[in-house]
Amino acid sequence: MKTLLDQIDWMYTLRALDEHFNGVRLSLLLYLIALVVLIFIGKKKSKEIFVWPVILTIFTVFNPLIMSLIADKIGLAARLKRIYFILPVAILIAYMAVSLINKFESKKIQALVATCSAVLLASMLLISNTTVYGHVFGNITSNFCKMDQVVVEMDKLIHENIDSETANVMYTDSEFFEMHTYDPTINWKASRYYILDWRIDIAEGEDYEESINRCLESGDRRGALTFVGYTGFTPDSTLYLDALQSEQIDFIIISEGSNLRGYYDQIGLQMIEQVGSFLLYKV
Repeated sequence: MKTLLDQIDWMYTLRALDEHFNGVRLSLLLYLIALVVLIFIGKKKSKEIFVWPVILTIFTVFNPLIMSLIADKIGLAARLKRIYFILPVAILIAYMAVSLINKFESKKIQALVATCSAVLLASMLLISNTTVYGHVFGNITSNFCKMDQVVVEMDKLIHENIDSETANVMYTDSEFFEMHTYDPTINWKASRYYILDWRIDIAEGEDYEESINRCLESGDRRGALTFVGYTGFTPDSTLYLDALQSEQIDFIIISEGSNLRGYYDQIGLQMIEQVGSFLLYKV
C-alpha cells in the first residue's frame, strides 16, 4: 500500500485544483458553502441531484489514488485538471440562492434580501481576483480553457522564423502544454515523464550538474533537456548543444526569470523575441 501511495502525484493534483480555481476561488467558496447548507437543510430530491453525484465523483474521477495513475497511463495526465469542470458550481449556487430567498414569505423581504445579496456579491467580486463574463475584477487572471494569447503569438513567431512546415519546440511551462493542440505542426519535444514528476536520477555522490551531463552522455537526452528547461541547472555546453542537435530541436521557450537566459546567450542560441514573460530562442 505504501508503494502505491508513493506513486501518486499528489502535488500535480493540488496544482490542477489550484490552476483551475485560480481567479474563481470566490465561486468555489460559495459552491462549498451551498453544498454544506444543502446537506443539512436541503430536500431529499435536491440532495439526489447535487450531493450524491459529488460524493460519487470524489471516490472516482476526483480520487488521486485512481486518476493520477490511470490518467498517466492513458496519456491524459496533462489534461486531468479539466475534469473539475463537471462540478455544477454555478447551478448549485444559483439554486441555493433562490431557495434561501424563497424561505421568506413576504415578497418585499425577498426583494430586499435578493438586492442585498447582489450588492454583497458585487462588492466581493471587486476585491477578489474573479472574472465574470469576460470582465475582470481585481487582477487579470487566465482561463486555461481558452488558448492563452501568448501561445498564439509564440506560434506566429515560430512560423515566421523557420523554413519548414513543422517545428520541434522544447518548453516546460504549463502555459504551453496544449500548444500542439492549437497548432498540430508544432511538435512538443519535452518528456511527459519529466514534466509530471520533475525528477532526475542522481547517483551517489553526484550533484545535479553531473547527473544532467551523465544523462546527456548516456542517451536520455530528451529527459535531460526537459529537466534543464524546468530547473535552470546548466550542463556542459558541448553536451547540451549536441543533445539539441540530436533531438532536432528547432526552438526553445523559457520564462523571463529563468537562469537559462544568460546560459543560452553564452552558448550562442539566438533570442528571437520576448512575448509576455516568455522568451523564444532559435537553436
